[in-house]
Amino acid sequence: MALKNIPVDTRVIRVAQYIGAEARLDDEGDPRTGRNGRPTYRVGTTVVMTDANGALVAETLDVTVEVGEDGVIPGSGFNLLDPVEFVGLVARPWSMGDRSGVTFSCAGIRPPTSKPLATTADAAPSGAAAKPAPTRPGQ
Repeated sequence: MALKNIPVDTRVIRVAQYIGAEARLDDEGDPRTGRNGRPTYRVGTTVVMTDANGALVAETLDVTVEVGEDGVIPGSGFNLLDPVEFVGLVARPWSMGDRSGVTFSCAGIRPPTSKPLATTADAAPSGAAAKPAPTRPGQ
């Protein structure tokens, strides 16, 4: 059996910023619904993450988010380029004929609650000693 939902390790995300949100509609213009029967929104974000080699990579990431149980529309309360954090981000591979790709969805978005992982650029080179903090004369 193929794995349908692949959990995404969001600790590698250095920065995620809100771009905008729009309702997902079907061909007739009716709202598409999620697993819980509530309307879904496509939330656009810009994401800077650390790749497997420790380099920073920037991407635009559209994430499908279902309206919350409380009726709050995903993205409401965010302004352009506000930092965001994904709750329960998953990737879903798809294929249709000769086309294929990956879609992303999550249980919600919120303001960031934690710091991202350090990159290799943030760490001292291997084998190098950390520099002591400068001191003022007389200390």
